[in-house]
Parts: sequence; C-alpha cells; structure tokens
Amino acid sequence: MTSSVQVTALDHPSIVLHPARQAKAPFDDPEAEIILRSSDNVEFRVFKSFLAFSSSIFRDMLSLPQP
Repeated sequence: MTSSVQVTALDHPSIVLHPARQAKAPFDDPEAEIILRSSDNVEFRVFKSFLAFSSSIFRDMLSLPQP
C-alpha cells in the first residue's frame, strides 16, 4: 500500500519525498486508530488504548476533545 504525498513547497526542488513504508506485524493492523510515522518514513499503526496505557503524555493528549 502506498501513500500519496502532497508537495506544497514547489520552490524547493531539492526536497525529495518518498512514500511511507508500512511497518510489519504487529504494527500493521488496519483497524488501529493512530498512525505514527518515524523519521525514516515507516508508518506504525497502533491502538489508542495501547498508547494511553503506555504513556501519560499520550493518555493526556488522547483525552482532549477532538474538533
């Protein structure tokens, strides 16, 4: 599965954007609610509950009302 990339900085021709790669199991579940992208452009699909349980920062962030 490839991701689409929208380039808005056309005045920077030196920027090369590569499609994100999908992480392998167990971080590839299509039912996961959150996608975290690493600096090397790998997408990790994770469940909110795991992030909230593992990190007080994520727990607080995920408890905020959504627009």
